[in-house]
Amino acid sequence: MILYHYTSLENFLSIWSSKTLRFSLSEKTNDIFERIKTFVLTQKTFIFDGKQLERNRFERFDRKISAELSKYRQVSFAYDYEEGLSGYASPMMWGQYAWTKDKNNNWQSGVCLAIDSEKIKLPTSKVFSHKILYKSTIESPFVENIDYTQENAAAFFVERNVETYFFTKHIHWKYENEYRFVSKEEGEIDISDAITGIYILWSDESPLDIIKTVVNQPNLINLLSLSNFKHSENNPYTLKEIDDLQELMKTYKF
Repeated sequence: MILYHYTSLENFLSIWSSKTLRFSLSEKTNDIFERIKTFVLTQKTFIFDGKQLERNRFERFDRKISAELSKYRQVSFAYDYEEGLSGYASPMMWGQYAWTKDKNNNWQSGVCLAIDSEKIKLPTSKVFSHKILYKSTIESPFVENIDYTQENAAAFFVERNVETYFFTKHIHWKYENEYRFVSKEEGEIDISDAITGIYILWSDESPLDIIKTVVNQPNLINLLSLSNFKHSENNPYTLKEIDDLQELMKTYKF
């Protein structure tokens, strides 16, 4: 499966240099439900094995859950849309994630990386990964049937609810068509053998010259025109195809 990662030019240069994608905190996303994760604690919650627990056993449990949630990080991608639009050709995703301001506060076009999910080198520790489920209502997990006397109770609760916390989003975000990797222990994933394409918007403000200086593989670089966003069957040109065409034009006399 080919996944697409939209990013700024600055981030791309770092990614290309390290050939890794770093996990980021949920609290830094632009989705309020991701930044503020909730759960339900009620008096019913604090009954275990048919007995009411003493309050001093659970009064700090909510803080333990929050601390556990803060350990998880994620990497996000898009994938091809059902209606036929390629994952690299979403106008909204380009504007949202690959059109940013540089250090001089000037707007700058970024890139979209195409990555073969089968060739990503995952770490040995547990990494969760799959498509995001979009729902019209986001429900908070109810804390129940957990032995709060156990040291790993909070970790158990969060892992039991990984699907809700990290792979469920409000339907208003459906346009992102997101696929995600999530981990509590890892900081990055290795994509050194997984990059299949680099997509750039073809315009006067294109970062092509900068990218050409660091990517010496013209077959990897794809140039998108506005028509690529209007017609899903209109494939972009690779830089090599354009270079070959320019060389061919030099042989013609007009």
